[in-house]
Amino acid sequence: EPILFASGQASIDPASDPILIRLAAAIIATPGIDVEVVGHTDGEGSVEVNQDISERRAQAVVDRLSSHVIAQLHVVAHTAAA
Repeated sequence: EPILFASGQASIDPASDPILIRLAAAIIATPGIDVEVVGHTDGEGSVEVNQDISERRAQAVVDRLSSHVIAQLHVVAHTAAA
């Protein structure tokens, strides 16, 4: 399933949250996994603009995944310590 963005934007569409949550859960369940995130654009605009958007989209996904993984790990650690 694709992660959705508005054309020309790097902010993640909220409709993609369930995908990112499932992906974060899979990352947590697979210790030692390496994940590569690659951003893409729709081809509208110049190469330079699309390169920038692609990089910002990839970073937005990494940031969102990191926040989900950190939050889930924190919850697991808190529950295990209780």
